[in-house]
Amino acid sequence: MHEKRKFKRINLVEHPIVYDAHSNKLLGTMVDISAGGFKIITNSQMEQDQEYLLRIVSPEDIGEGKNIVVKVTVRWCNRDLNAIFFTAGCFLAETETKARLELSALMLKRINKSESSE
Repeated sequence: MHEKRKFKRINLVEHPIVYDAHSNKLLGTMVDISAGGFKIITNSQMEQDQEYLLRIVSPEDIGEGKNIVVKVTVRWCNRDLNAIFFTAGCFLAETETKARLELSALMLKRINKSESSE
């Protein structure tokens, strides 16, 4: 199958926690990231083509008040291999430059950690 992806995907070892920024509801965890978006594993199905405002907290920033808030469009949402969960592909939509830079820093931090452990 031909890959339609524009950007290289980075699998995350430490999974940032993802919340709905409006309701503060825990949605799930981010499992991979790229320059165009990310994938999350969630307990509830997310609507395809729906926009969400998400708040992302890196594991090392829990309790420190450091959040990344991004607007995404869910491109797809399917049952996970573990059928009690869903996986959703989130495309970064109308995200502020500051949030994009914070996500880029998160990506770089993960790349550097994985390279230093090899």
